[in-house]
This record gives sequence, C-alpha cells and structure tokens, in this order.
Amino acid sequence: MALTGGWREFRPFTGAAVGVVACLLLVAAVRVPGLRVPVLAALVVVNLGTMQVITDRLVRPMVAATAPTPRVADLGVRPGERVYASVGVHYILRFNLSHQVTWSDVRWFSDRPPAAADVVFARWAPGAPDDWDGARYGFVRLGGNPGQHWAAWRRA
Repeated sequence: MALTGGWREFRPFTGAAVGVVACLLLVAAVRVPGLRVPVLAALVVVNLGTMQVITDRLVRPMVAATAPTPRVADLGVRPGERVYASVGVHYILRFNLSHQVTWSDVRWFSDRPPAAADVVFARWAPGAPDDWDGARYGFVRLGGNPGQHWAAWRRA
C-alpha cells in the first residue's frame, strides 16, 4: 500500500516497479561515487514522504477508530487500583485501555476475574450471549461504550 498508494486494491506491478527502480538507484550509488550523496538525499526525502502518507492514511484513521471512549479516568478508575482486562474485549481496545492505566500492568483473564481485581474491563454487548455480567461476580458497572463492546466494572 505504501509503495503504490492503493488503499483499496492490490497493485503488484506498480509496487514491483517502484522496488526495482529503488534497487537500481542503490546499485548505481554504490558503483558511481558521485551519485552517493544525491541518491542518499533522495532516499531520505522519499522515506519522509512515505512515512507522512502512511501516517495520514493508515495510522491516524486506525487510532481514531480504535480509541476507547470514554477515557478510563473519566469513569473514575484511579491510580492504585488493580485493573484486569477480559480477553472478551477486542485486542486493540484491550491494548488501548491498558495503556490508560499508567500505574500498573493490566493482566488478562478469560471468564472469572481474579480475586485481586479492583476494576475490570469486560465485554459489553447488550443482548448478545457473550455480554459479560459483572454483577454475578460482585462488580458494579462504571460505564464504557456498548458500541465498542467494552465496559469498566468496579468491585462493589
């Protein structure tokens, strides 16, 4: 995608052509000493441009799509609390939620939260069979986002 700008389709010939031209330029730079600095400068410029395109078209949209809302702090999760995350929460959201807990590592659990857990992040899918019910384990829902299928629960 980065070589061809094809965000919706695979274009192998364009990607291969760009790769072959880049390799030929590198070979020319090695064999012709006068080309080393210009080829290196061109390589740096192309890399900077490519990274900008990748950031704008891939990284930022993925971050926006997978950023959990609301923030963990807005739900009242506080430093010092032992936080665990259910493997029922999608991996990217679980990862992003865990990064908001800066005071401790967030451990994972499958169905039953550990006895040491003060707060858990679990799947919130109202009406679905895999909706996690924290009340049966003594937790109270703090909030979360049913559209993103996650909720924070605090031990009562």
